[in-house]
Amino acid sequence: MTSIKFCDRSDLLLKLSDILSKCHDPSYHLHQQLEPLIANFITECEVIESLLQADIAMSKWCYPESLLHLQNAHTKISHILSVVSPQATKTSTLIKIGFLGMKTASNPELHVWLKKYKDAIYSKFTFYFYDVLSKYSPQGDMKLYLNRCSIDYCTSLITFHKKTGASLVTLILNSEDLTIKGPGYSNISIPSQTLQGRESYIAIFCYPSSRVETGELSNLPCLPSCHQASLVMLMSYNERQLNQSEKPVVSYDEKSNVMYVVSRIDPAVSLVVIYESKKSDRDKKSILSYLHDISSSLRYTKLFSDLRPS
Repeated sequence: MTSIKFCDRSDLLLKLSDILSKCHDPSYHLHQQLEPLIANFITECEVIESLLQADIAMSKWCYPESLLHLQNAHTKISHILSVVSPQATKTSTLIKIGFLGMKTASNPELHVWLKKYKDAIYSKFTFYFYDVLSKYSPQGDMKLYLNRCSIDYCTSLITFHKKTGASLVTLILNSEDLTIKGPGYSNISIPSQTLQGRESYIAIFCYPSSRVETGELSNLPCLPSCHQASLVMLMSYNERQLNQSEKPVVSYDEKSNVMYVVSRIDPAVSLVVIYESKKSDRDKKSILSYLHDISSSLRYTKLFSDLRPS
């Protein structure tokens, strides 16, 4: 699963669906005494299914679907813990998809891993939909939400921006092959958009936010026009490397004295850092190391590697 950069989540979903259909088929039930075991196995599979669906929806910037699947996963994990480990301590949660405060030592390793996977997706969710959550959250609650993440990507990148003197840190969605309704909730009567050209590259997160421009047709956040052409060309030219290599791509434009660093998070989502000066080899090494680590975390590289047999 970790031998390739992007796990084929759609393929995993198909396999899970096939497994679940067999589990629901009475002809596969060997003995009545196995019913509780089968029921628990089905719930575990459904948790993974919901988490994969949430991650796929996130990679397409679909807020309602991501939230719905995260909620489903949270409900099923809560059920598993109440049955397997009723003594686990539970705490209040954020929009019912936050963390379950529990004594991990008292839970089976698979259930601990499922919770880690859910927490990782939840952290990524707050990053991908930071602007949406900020808009709809009561004043002051957003900081509380971020503090509850296992990894606060937003604060980490803002600190990185200031520490390294970056001009812009942004998360770019290439929506050319997607249908977009925009962030947050939308009226079902409003048709989805198929964006083209400059407006198809959506800045779903950007710091500082003042650098974002708004698309004339889509009214969605876009990259600053002064960097648009260079970045699109850079990502198109290095498409194979971005999709296959763990290393970020670096490009320095001598004419404009701008350095671009790009790392691919999901097949259609890239993390981009822009510097309006050339960095020294020492600074560049530090920048690349940080982006490699945060990108690997967003791709759950270590989390999935834990599934490999020892």
